[in-house]
Parts: sequence; structure tokens; C-alpha cells
Amino acid sequence: MQFALESVDGVIWADVSFDKGLATVNVKKGEVSVQQLIAAVEEMGFKAFLPKPLAVEKSGKSSATWGSVKDAEF
Repeated sequence: MQFALESVDGVIWADVSFDKGLATVNVKKGEVSVQQLIAAVEEMGFKAFLPKPLAVEKSGKSSATWGSVKDAEF
């Protein structure tokens, strides 16, 4: 899943924890949409949602923590 998220244009890095069911994604502001990231996760057979508003850092980069369903049906 990390590779799938990092393959999205505008993603700087992604950190995925299957144990916690979370992914943290750091993106270039304005270059990637929430829908693109959700689509990348769902293409891997998981469901994704944004549990809290997108946090924007002063550097102009955005970071968000994503929840995903660990036991997705394929």
C-alpha cells in the first residue's frame, strides 16, 4: 500500500501501519486530492477514510493520517 500511495503524483512520502490500520501521507499542497489517495488505497482492496481534517504545515506541504480497514474483502 505504501508503494501505491507514493506512486500518486504529488505524494512526497507515505507511512503505512497495517497493525494500527493507518497510513500517514505527506503531499505537496494543491497537487493531490483526497479522492486520489482514497482511490489508490481502494485499488489495493482496502477501504479508506480521512478521520480528521487535513493538516497543512507552514512549509506548504500537507500531511494527513488515514484509516483503513485491515480485513478488507477482495
